Amino acid sequence: MTELTQIPVYGKWNGGNSAAGYNVPFFAGAENQLVAEAVRWALNGERSHVLTNGSNNSNNDSRKSNNNSVTPEKTQSTCDSGGSTHVALVADLTPTAEDFPHGYRLPHSPLVFYGQSGCGKTHLAHGIYQQWRQNHRRKYAVFLTGETFARSFANAIDSRTVDEFHEKTRRAELFVLDDLEQLSAKRAAMSDFLITLDILLAERRTIVLTAHHFPTMRQFPDERLVARLTAGLLVPIAPPAITTRLALLKHFADHLSVKLTQTAANLLAKGLPVSVPRLFGSLAQLALEMESLQSNPAASDTTADSKKEKFPKTIGVSAAQEAIRTAERAAVTTLDLIAKTTAKQLGLKLADLKSKSRKSTTVLGRAITVYLARQLTNASLKEIGKYFGGRDHTTIAHAAAEIEQKIAANPKLRNQVIRIQEILGEG
Repeated sequence: MTELTQIPVYGKWNGGNSAAGYNVPFFAGAENQLVAEAVRWALNGERSHVLTNGSNNSNNDSRKSNNNSVTPEKTQSTCDSGGSTHVALVADLTPTAEDFPHGYRLPHSPLVFYGQSGCGKTHLAHGIYQQWRQNHRRKYAVFLTGETFARSFANAIDSRTVDEFHEKTRRAELFVLDDLEQLSAKRAAMSDFLITLDILLAERRTIVLTAHHFPTMRQFPDERLVARLTAGLLVPIAPPAITTRLALLKHFADHLSVKLTQTAANLLAKGLPVSVPRLFGSLAQLALEMESLQSNPAASDTTADSKKEKFPKTIGVSAAQEAIRTAERAAVTTLDLIAKTTAKQLGLKLADLKSKSRKSTTVLGRAITVYLARQLTNASLKEIGKYFGGRDHTTIAHAAAEIEQKIAANPKLRNQVIRIQEILGEG
């Protein structure tokens, strides 16, 4: 069984019908040990060796290098799939008096976590912020999303309170900004963010950022931003590998006080989406259903198979198979609704969006559907690609990134997308 590292940065996940949710640490399997080390480093400044495939090469002192990033070639398979590719980086992260005569600051700043939706970027960013505040109660910290930063900056310009806005953002000991892509098409806000970033870097403050992609000119058109990000430490967050998902399911089952058979665990690990919160949510829903069956035995059937699964809160094969079918139906139904609504608003047919047509209106409708699916559902890149006729998940990821920039830069398109969202909400 894969060993899980519990990183003490917490996110609240709702499980099943629970309104309160659960405070859950970030779990890292072998594919995300670099993440575990980077978080410890950001929170505590602990000595930390991050190794490739278990090799020990502590003679390589990355602190002397100007580029501590992991190249896209090394990380593409890690971030785009559920595989367990282990990313290469060897660094002695021990801060020294020579490095920081005025006290410890993150040596490689900014620290940038990147990966596809559902990997846990926001969980990490917000969790680091909360834990850092607990560790440093007298120090000032800031947590913003890219959208909040842009909106607050625009409001400050309108109200002539830019100095006050800068006072809040530029004196932070810890500065966390979640989802850089939300800033990429907003030139004024991006320029202000870059100045803020330079000031914080000059002051050797701790900076934590998140993004969907490795920063290149293709993803972030502003070369100044790319230069600053690649001068920091870039940490990919991989979706949990199959062995990690199995270990997570066992951990969650213990937490929920349910018994999960090995066969059921294997089915769920392979059949459910790879997002950790969705694994937890699906298992929590199953636990609630098991509890409901126990409290109302007349509502359950009395076949031999069901009797075997009536052991107190036991999740067996048939329950696992039904959970997988439910997840698949939910993803397809929601995707289908988004696609149909988008097609109708653009005067297209659903078949057009699923076709290989490259007509501009069709390409736009397809991209809007992908964007809304990423915003409104938990569908993975592979699930969306499958819906659109088996398109590769990297094609879907590129389409999502491209339309995000267009929506941010084009008010007419943005209003069009908002209208589709409103129609979906009314439904």
